[in-house]
Amino acid sequence: MKLLILVQSRIKQHIENNRAAFIFYLLASIACSIILLYVYGNTIPALKAVTGNNMFYRSYQISLHNTAEVDLESFNQMVADWPFQGELSDPEFIFQKKISEEDYSDAIVQVDYRPPYLEAEYSDDLHLYPVKGDVQFNKEQISSAPPPIILPNMLKLKDPSTTSFHIGTNQYEIIGFYSGFFSVIIPYEIFLEQYSEPDFISVRFPSSIENAAKSSEIMSYLQKYFPAAFIHPPYSNKIHPIEMTLIVMSLGILYALALSSISYLSKYIFEKNRKTNTIYRMTGCSNKMLIAIGFAETVVLALGCTMVSIGLHSILYRSIFLKLNLTEGIDYRFTDYLLMAVIMVLVAVILYLPKIRQITKETIQQNRAK
Repeated sequence: MKLLILVQSRIKQHIENNRAAFIFYLLASIACSIILLYVYGNTIPALKAVTGNNMFYRSYQISLHNTAEVDLESFNQMVADWPFQGELSDPEFIFQKKISEEDYSDAIVQVDYRPPYLEAEYSDDLHLYPVKGDVQFNKEQISSAPPPIILPNMLKLKDPSTTSFHIGTNQYEIIGFYSGFFSVIIPYEIFLEQYSEPDFISVRFPSSIENAAKSSEIMSYLQKYFPAAFIHPPYSNKIHPIEMTLIVMSLGILYALALSSISYLSKYIFEKNRKTNTIYRMTGCSNKMLIAIGFAETVVLALGCTMVSIGLHSILYRSIFLKLNLTEGIDYRFTDYLLMAVIMVLVAVILYLPKIRQITKETIQQNRAK
């Protein structure tokens, strides 16, 4: 309790004696925290999105709008006769249905996004990045009433606490959330029962196909079973590895600038505290207590600035930061913010460690002078 009172008194002294410098320090620390949040979000989650969940770069989409009727027997035969080997031997075969915004009565579809597709995988074996709950269907869930549904975590629900979700007049039980925003997912059998025919069939591979000849071979095979359909090849505007390296290097420079700014400002504040430290020593404050006060002050300020930066980032994310992201599908979770708070406190503590030696050295010099 005494330590917290001393920390509070010290912060009050900063405000009274060095108001401009202290406010600048706080604003700069908040700015640095936001930079670190942006850099973190565009390295770890972005690299995951680009290298792992890049469905558009590894999917062939069969557009069925111009076909009179979907021949499920032809589709089943296409799957049964699948001729490709190795990494191409076991793709996901996904039925996709366009859903109007009005049919998503339980969701708020963002202005910048199209309504998510309704999807179902042929073997109910979608490879998703889990966020909460289940992202795979089991037999009990498939046979339950209402049937299960998996939602993207970027889909904003009108009632976040609800476990029920409607598409038109059909009701579903929410069993989990995955990282993304492109589609809502139900079991294959339920899709055939309630919607009968898809608008698209997407053939999705574990990774993008760089071999042009092999890609053309896949296109020809799909066209053989759906001659009247248009086959959309995978998107080809994926970030090149060299471009990704340059981006990561640029973000690394931002990391360095943010950390050096925090270091400089921390040192500046410490220099301003020299007179205060001398007064504390003259009133009988021990070396150990002086270090503890500085340590507690460092943690309190780091936590305070980080909490403010997290609040600003979460409030302004969709209006500002979402537009600045390097790729789509980046979403910050509570664990991401918690991790960044821990990192910011650790950075502040590490920057404080050299000051402990300096405080001890000053004390020894003063004792020698006496």
